[in-house]
Amino acid sequence: MVFVNILPLDLDQDGLRGNFQGAGQVSNIYIHPRRSWRNNSRFSFVQFWKRDNAFNIFMLNNANIRGMKLFVCIARPKRSKAHRVSIGFQGGRPLPRKVWRKKKQH
Repeated sequence: MVFVNILPLDLDQDGLRGNFQGAGQVSNIYIHPRRSWRNNSRFSFVQFWKRDNAFNIFMLNNANIRGMKLFVCIARPKRSKAHRVSIGFQGGRPLPRKVWRKKKQH
């Protein structure tokens, strides 16, 4: 599966499929309906029939489509909450670290 960011608002699934057909046969496309407030764009996920085709997408990274530069990379699975807690994060904030100090000897 491939993650595509900075997607133009007027690009639909058929247009995105046409752009990615050069890398291989596309099986599924998901375009997120919300747009970014920063650059007036969206993101999507593109899935190929063959996993090897997903590695051909780097030719589309930084491609200019309808005036916007795409950012394309291999999608990574979302980390579980258990993993976030185990590395010291809880609720989006880092846990306080204990500071060990030597006691002053009198």
